[in-house]
Amino acid sequence: MKCVRCLKLLISKCIESIGIEECQFCGGVWFDGGELNALKDQVNPDLNWMDMKVPELDPEAIPVSCFDWLIMDYINTPSSAQPHSCPKCAEPFLPLIYNGTSVEVDFCHKCEGIWLDRGEFGKIILELESRMHSMTVADCARESLREAKEIFTGRELVVSEWRDFLTLIRILHRKALSERSAIASALEVMRCASLSFH
Repeated sequence: MKCVRCLKLLISKCIESIGIEECQFCGGVWFDGGELNALKDQVNPDLNWMDMKVPELDPEAIPVSCFDWLIMDYINTPSSAQPHSCPKCAEPFLPLIYNGTSVEVDFCHKCEGIWLDRGEFGKIILELESRMHSMTVADCARESLREAKEIFTGRELVVSEWRDFLTLIRILHRKALSERSAIASALEVMRCASLSFH
């Protein structure tokens, strides 16, 4: 796992290479559709299977009255408050939790852009890495099977789903080797202990 300082430097470098817009006033970041996952995958390729799942939305089913308070135009308003409408479409944002984290992102259902407040991208990376490191072999096997199924039934391109599946197989292999070596070490300690009692 990366230290927070190294992660900030890496994120800054990746943001420049992908061309993501950052607000000079509040430090929030705007991601066009697909850029958030692309940046996440660039920062840590082992996280490519942990994409944000966006529910299918029917904009007509969302009452406009829910968004009456979201009228502010943040582009011309230098404040530390988060933006409340999409800078591209002026549509009200929908708050969504990024899967596997505690981070709430602002999602535009029309253009599929995402707004993150200052520091939220780093928090997403750290929480996803923590989740990945805490997975057991059984968890990895379960996720691998789910990803294998998504190769045929998922909404992403087959190549993308296949890449996600291969990543999980690689993580599963590393976890299995790690657990096996831990078990082998424990057995060796027990064997040595039993020899000393004879």
